[in-house]
Amino acid sequence: MCKTQNGGNNWKFKDFSNEFSDVLFTSPQTGYMVGYGEILKTTDSGETWKQEDFKGDNLQKLTLQSDQLWACGYKGKIFCQQDKNWESDFKVSDWNNKIHWRDIICTSGNQIIAVGNSGFVYLQNTEKLLQGDNYPNFLAITEISKNTICIAGEDGNIYISSEF
Repeated sequence: MCKTQNGGNNWKFKDFSNEFSDVLFTSPQTGYMVGYGEILKTTDSGETWKQEDFKGDNLQKLTLQSDQLWACGYKGKIFCQQDKNWESDFKVSDWNNKIHWRDIICTSGNQIIAVGNSGFVYLQNTEKLLQGDNYPNFLAITEISKNTICIAGEDGNIYISSEF
């Protein structure tokens, strides 16, 4: 991890024993890093990091919905931080070994959407798991306007949808 406080003129480097895949700051002081079975939290702008009480998935991405943190995992689970505890909010047991979530966002409509391999999409408002026909692995998702999202596919295509 690298940190600068002067526009990149000087950097502080910090090594961790784990590989992390995402970092999200909820304020200038408070931030989270997620990775392979770990969640770290800082309350001093990244000077020190403490491990959160978490057991589970290889987390890929984080997003913030109101004051709740959400994370998606490579092993098919979606987690929500509730009352300072990380709970598995969504798990499809029949698919658990086949779904690998890659990205998660909170839309301007305050809806959580996650995307993963084989075209899987999770919609929080309906708690539904969707899979389109012949879609590639989805890698990333972003909202480009209210109710319109873009999804990047592993095949190099961008998929645009306004059905959410």
